[in-house]
Amino acid sequence: MKIAIVGAGIFGVVAANALARSGHSVSLFDSRLEILSTASAKNSNRLHLGFHYPRDLETAIQSKEGYLKFKDAFPEACNFAFPCYYALSKESSKTNLENFLGFVEQASLSMQEINLNILANYGFDTDKVSHAWLTQEGVIDFPTLKRLLMKQLLLNGVELRLGANVETISLSNISWRVECNRGKEIFDFVVLATYGVDSIEIQNMGFRESESMYQATMILQVELPSPQFGVTVIDGDFLTILPKGFSRSSTIYAPGPSVIFQSRNLSEVMRMMNSKSHRIEHALLLEQRFREYFPQTKVKLDDDYLVTIRNIESSSKTTDKRVSYLRELAPNLFSIRSGKIDHAISISEELVQRTQ
Repeated sequence: MKIAIVGAGIFGVVAANALARSGHSVSLFDSRLEILSTASAKNSNRLHLGFHYPRDLETAIQSKEGYLKFKDAFPEACNFAFPCYYALSKESSKTNLENFLGFVEQASLSMQEINLNILANYGFDTDKVSHAWLTQEGVIDFPTLKRLLMKQLLLNGVELRLGANVETISLSNISWRVECNRGKEIFDFVVLATYGVDSIEIQNMGFRESESMYQATMILQVELPSPQFGVTVIDGDFLTILPKGFSRSSTIYAPGPSVIFQSRNLSEVMRMMNSKSHRIEHALLLEQRFREYFPQTKVKLDDDYLVTIRNIESSSKTTDKRVSYLRELAPNLFSIRSGKIDHAISISEELVQRTQ
């Protein structure tokens, strides 16, 4: 089967490799000149076990499955050489101890409760949390992953169409015509892995995408004086600190301060994301949030912010649901709804089944 995948982020690249290994002729399109150059490169790259989602068991279970598959597929790109903690906020949490422990049991997760003094050794203000646990979560080293995936694309014979901006997809008899700035071509099967952050016109199909919200998000990069560690305060608008892959840097994320702007209007979100004043404002908010939890810690802030756009379903606000799934737009035309990075392998496996 001749397959086009539009979007060379983590989901698109992993899917391209899986489909090519299954014997298909695969072309991978992206408007940029490198793979993994947008959202995949500009997030915390956490390897989730599911602890982050006590309000949505489905996301937790999918994350656990994805974690196991991802670390088996890309062990060279996974960093587990640091302690990774979760802590329950004393105030304004959307869960409580009883509910969180019940969720952990339902999701069959494993964790070890720790003395809060362990977090205090990192400069963490333990007055803000009631309990904390050690988990086995890790992070993905993006440069290593990018190198591994690029090698796989070449070995699997995927045809890279980088710098190719797909403009129109239309039905042509029982096949699909993909038109980009470099011409047009017919494919048997098309996968959209742009996560809705595109301007592609799908002609004469009469369908509507699901309700989405676009968010321009920011993550700070810092150098911490202590040995590297990870900590996430749950569940709500608190804080996450994680190592940035194998580097000496760490990342700071907080759901409120990290969202520069959100709207259902993509062009408006892109405009606000590129506003220097908005970037500075939210960098300061993130720095302030960090100092609320680490009041005595002096850090070196990197002014190279990790800024990108993500597409989330409007219905996820209450539960924080972040599942990944395939949506069939028409026969042999699919879009990927991406939740977490480590779900990519499961989605690629489903695509292989769909093309058999």
